Amino acid sequence: MPKRKISPQYATKEDVEKIVTNVVTQASDAILSGIDEMLQNLVTKNEFNKLQTDVDKLQTDVDKLQTDVSEIKSDIHFMKDDIKNIDSDISVLPHRLEFEELKSRVNKTYV
Repeated sequence: MPKRKISPQYATKEDVEKIVTNVVTQASDAILSGIDEMLQNLVTKNEFNKLQTDVDKLQTDVDKLQTDVSEIKSDIHFMKDDIKNIDSDISVLPHRLEFEELKSRVNKTYV
């Protein structure tokens, strides 16, 4: 079949296919780029939400630790008071050696 001479004013079938293919390709790329950006934002939001949840859990743990430390400090304070009381009670009593010396003096004097 002989080729027809086509006027430059009209687009050929191949030209139209190229134009349509180019437009469809650009549109597809734009749509896919938009979807990719939306997914990235969604992943970022999900990661942020997960991170926020983790931070909230850590804050709860820190609050519990602070409460535990306060209770331990209070317990230590009471233990120190008990030790001071025991120490003062012990300091009033004579040591064994002193007691024995005193006993021997009493025995010599009154027995």
